[in-house]
Parts: sequence; structure tokens; C-alpha cells
Amino acid sequence: MAATTESAAVWRALAAEDPESYLSELGVTLDNLRQRYGETGQVAESLAVSEELVDVWRRLAATDPTTGRPSPGP
Repeated sequence: MAATTESAAVWRALAAEDPESYLSELGVTLDNLRQRYGETGQVAESLAVSEELVDVWRRLAATDPTTGRPSPGP
């Protein structure tokens, strides 16, 4: 858990400086952190990270509405 928490801190800093390059990676890391908190019963922490994650997804969707949507396939 410590490595994922540290990773999220690094991605937050990078995304603050250059959101276009790093915001999606922050989202992936936050999703992993949310899951880990949930798996260990840390509900309040999982909820807080989930709320941050929703904000990240909204920011990504504002710049590219297809972000996070499945590809149509072959």
C-alpha cells in the first residue's frame, strides 16, 4: 500500500505541472489505490480517493469525451 500511496503522490505532482501528459496515469494509480483501500477495509480512505478519481475522470472527459470508453473493436 505504501508504494501505491507514494506513486499517487508522484503522479499528483506531475499532473499538476502537466495534466495533458500525466492526468491519465494519475487516474490509473488512484483506481489502484482505491481498490487497495477497499480490500483492506479502509472505507473512508477508499471513498476519498474515489472522489478524487471522479474529478480526474471528469477533467479527462472535458478534454476528450471518448476517454475511458471501450473501443468499438475490429
